[in-house]
Amino acid sequence: MQQMAPSVLLLLVVAAAPAAAQSLIYAGLTTAVDAGERGNIPDGTVTSIGALFGLRVSESWGVELELERAFRTTARPAG
Repeated sequence: MQQMAPSVLLLLVVAAAPAAAQSLIYAGLTTAVDAGERGNIPDGTVTSIGALFGLRVSESWGVELELERAFRTTARPAG
């Protein structure tokens, strides 16, 4: 998973559009890798992908909705 992080970062930098170019309504894709102690989740990392939908209210304000789906299952204890 750590080998994929530089590739994901590069993809985000290349795909990022300037905020000034956002139209009144906009959409985009999101990715995430959350790491840390996760109880019964193996390796402690959770990857996810999602979509972002937004409405620009003014030059400084907007309303956004983010939908995300994680890809990791829990390890069931034996017994």
